[in-house]
Amino acid sequence: MKILITGFGPFLTNKANFTGWLLQNLADEKIFHPNANLKLLSVPGNLKLNPESPFAPLIKKRKFKFDDIACDMTLVTTAVQWKLSADQVLTELQDDNYDFVLMLGIAKEYFIFETGAKNQTSTLSGFDLHGNPDKRLPEEKIIPSLPMGYEYNFSWPQKNIQNELETLILTNGFQIQKTISARDDNRYICNDVSFRVLHFLQSQKTKPVTGFLHFPNNVNFDHKNLSFSTLLISEVIRICQRSRQASPFESFE
Repeated sequence: MKILITGFGPFLTNKANFTGWLLQNLADEKIFHPNANLKLLSVPGNLKLNPESPFAPLIKKRKFKFDDIACDMTLVTTAVQWKLSADQVLTELQDDNYDFVLMLGIAKEYFIFETGAKNQTSTLSGFDLHGNPDKRLPEEKIIPSLPMGYEYNFSWPQKNIQNELETLILTNGFQIQKTISARDDNRYICNDVSFRVLHFLQSQKTKPVTGFLHFPNNVNFDHKNLSFSTLLISEVIRICQRSRQASPFESFE
């Protein structure tokens, strides 16, 4: 099984981004929830393209044993950049055949399992990995050839995921915002990355399961939330696995 998980660096008033911090700790096996059933097997390496550039993605590749399944996991942290962040994720997608692509970001005070993405942008600037603003602004539409507001849906079983994991989220002190369609107020770079990824996949014969999970902006950077987050991601993957029973993943030997 091959999994791609993406996160972001700092932006706006967020001097650090929980999603980038989470991927860093996931790569280093700092702390896993026991029920996540993750075990780090090997560390193939880290890669930072153009290491002197504040816009270069940080890419970490790891081999895990997950629920007795062999799992190659690629963890990509990008700057919060219009188009550039999406291009960096797409470069990784084009280099390998992934079974599952989970994109992570920070939103409001809720966990949000996104339904889809829209062909829309905002006038907020992007930021490099040091949190410095980039004044280049996007076009009015992400893909100019498509209508404004055109919508792509993620392929993960979003309704099942948000319903099955609602109790887990609430019992850990967080709130969840349930969605039934792509949100009009989701106009920033999380949506830009999502829409460009989904647009690219329209032309691919083999498509991975895709999804986007927004973390709340008030999550604390501590071991408790790190442990909880590894469990949450593991549960998302398990639900997606069950939805693909027609094409089972390779068993770990």
